[in-house]
Amino acid sequence: MGLIAAFIGIVAIGIVILFRAKRWREYLDVSFIYFGVFALTGLWIGFGDRFGLGSIILLLIGITGLIITALVKKMA
Repeated sequence: MGLIAAFIGIVAIGIVILFRAKRWREYLDVSFIYFGVFALTGLWIGFGDRFGLGSIILLLIGITGLIITALVKKMA
């Protein structure tokens, strides 16, 4: 239940970030922080849940998002 609440909260924060960003570069900066929080949340839930499937999925989404954002930021 806590995993579902954390996931919904993170997705809601991401939607707010999308509507608040004025420029593409600003979105990339905030997106980097957003995916970092995603990865940290996966770790946090994982340590409390002995790394179940949900926490591993959150961690993988966060790390993948960080890598993609870093690559896009490097190309921009």
